[in-house]
Amino acid sequence: MAEKNTQPFYKGAGGTDGEGTSWPLRPSPYYSRVEDQEIDFEESSFGDRSKNYQFIAFRPGFSLQASELNEMQEHFQMQLTLTMNMYHNWITSGITSIFNPWSSTSIGGYGGDIPPSDEWKGTSIGQGGGYAADGTIQHDSSKTITAPGWRGACPLYPYDCPYQGPTDNMSSVTVIDNSAGKLIRFNPGWWLVDLRQPWDGDVNNQPAEISGLKHWIYLNNSTEDGSYEIQITNSDMEIGNEIVAGLRLESDYYTCEEDPDLADNASGVPNSASCGADRYGVSVLSANKAVAIGGNWGSQTDTEGPFVDRENISLVCKVDLSDNTIRYMNNMIIHKF
Repeated sequence: MAEKNTQPFYKGAGGTDGEGTSWPLRPSPYYSRVEDQEIDFEESSFGDRSKNYQFIAFRPGFSLQASELNEMQEHFQMQLTLTMNMYHNWITSGITSIFNPWSSTSIGGYGGDIPPSDEWKGTSIGQGGGYAADGTIQHDSSKTITAPGWRGACPLYPYDCPYQGPTDNMSSVTVIDNSAGKLIRFNPGWWLVDLRQPWDGDVNNQPAEISGLKHWIYLNNSTEDGSYEIQITNSDMEIGNEIVAGLRLESDYYTCEEDPDLADNASGVPNSASCGADRYGVSVLSANKAVAIGGNWGSQTDTEGPFVDRENISLVCKVDLSDNTIRYMNNMIIHKF
């Protein structure tokens, strides 16, 4: 199992009284549970994973806990911190800023030649340039990059981890070339996602399933090495096809019956006889892909097929067969093959 790196956040030494915590509203008598729920979750009631709570859902007839008001403040500051860090990480990633103008001669020092393996990160190719038929770098307006935070799932950083820790130098997305095609892995860390609820293709149900809200979640461990992965097959990559990949998400409400830690903790420990507010959380079901044969996605009236497959995914990346690249949805290159 891969080690977790929850940076830019740090957990304290813990203790029921909050001594040693790094979060300001966890100590007595404030007892915020955000650090325990989202950062220090090795022995949480949900197992070895972040709870990814998004909202505190107050219910009539249940007492208000002072800790819940404190948690609202820490959740807000946590989301703000992640958003500011995301923009900083994406803007400063690679050799140059992602907002530098395209130039085949002045960026990266490679001229018109293909950069060495993986050294295109931050070069003109990383800026959204394209490859000409002879392999030289050319400008392609359709591949011009945009900012992070697209409609889909966007990691906190695009390439190697900018923070020190157990996952130092681990990219948010890795691609492995294998005999079956390309294995895409989405690695543990913080991700900004749009919730795409499972949809049956009934156009009358679609609007009710999508709020348009964005949520920061910690992508918890899935496979043995700690990542979610999807295989793009050789048959998927036939010329003319269009391929996207991303995360399948779900949301749910949690009461103190599902999560005993939500019970009143005014004394520093949960009192199972006194429940407070529920929680609304978002979690990842799996990594998924959608393949449009010949570029035909179908229509929103379809009840199955590539259109429905795509609509059920919070999109992370696409396979661009025109220049043999795998790109984030904002066109920054992840992998060239």
